Order: sequence, then C-alpha cells, then structure tokens
Amino acid sequence: MKHEKIKEMLGAYFDGELSGEDKDQVEQHLKACQECQKELFDLEKLEKLSKEFHYSTQDETYWQSYSERVATGIKQKISPTPDKEEKMFKDSFIEGGKNYGLKAAIFPLSLIAHAAIALLLVIMPLLNTGNLPEVEVYSAFL
Repeated sequence: MKHEKIKEMLGAYFDGELSGEDKDQVEQHLKACQECQKELFDLEKLEKLSKEFHYSTQDETYWQSYSERVATGIKQKISPTPDKEEKMFKDSFIEGGKNYGLKAAIFPLSLIAHAAIALLLVIMPLLNTGNLPEVEVYSAFL
C-alpha cells in the first residue's frame, strides 16, 4: 500500500476502526516509516490534550427553556411583519387619486411625443448625406 494511503488511514488505526489486512499493513508500515510514527505520536498527544480540556456545560435552566425558545423563534419567523415595518411601508405605496381622465389623455400624448423624438434621432442623420467627392476629369477617362 502507498505511503499516502497509509497516512490517510492513521486516524482510523488510532481510533481502532481498522481490522484485518488493513490493520496489519498499517502496523508494518509504522515499523519502517518515521514520518508516520511521528504523526501517530501527535495523534496520541492530541487525544491526551482533549481529555485534559474541561469545558463547562450550560446549566439546567438553559436546556429546560430550550424548546420554548425554539418555538418562540419559529413563531416570530412565521408571524406577519411587525407593526413598525408595517407603518413604514404604508407610506411607500402610491395610491391612485383623482384626475383619471387627465392621466388617460396625457399618457398616449406622451407616448406619441417620445416616439416622434426617437424617430427624429434616427432619421435626421440619414438625411444628411454630406458632400459627395469631386471627380476629376482625368480620372474619369482612365
């Protein structure tokens, strides 16, 4: 087995997850390879360090109120927008007022005016042909 493959299997070997032929191959490789021996030693040191490390767990009230806090969080996500946001967005909507007839007449006129301006911008450069080149008499005969 290649060195890289053995190196990948060192963690499983250290945890006792290997058996049979794989375990024998790793043990034979460890006898010959100093680099893998050092890595296995580092894994042992890391294991000792993790056992020495003590962490504090949350107190009993934290876990007793956990399900209630989760349920409250879910309700807040599902509930409609809060009053503050609702008031803020009420002002942003434009409500149609009176003068529908005036607006109905201005829209088509505005549309026609914009179309006319766009056509002028396209047609005006096409009408300007510029000066035609002058033809000399000598080049006409050649």
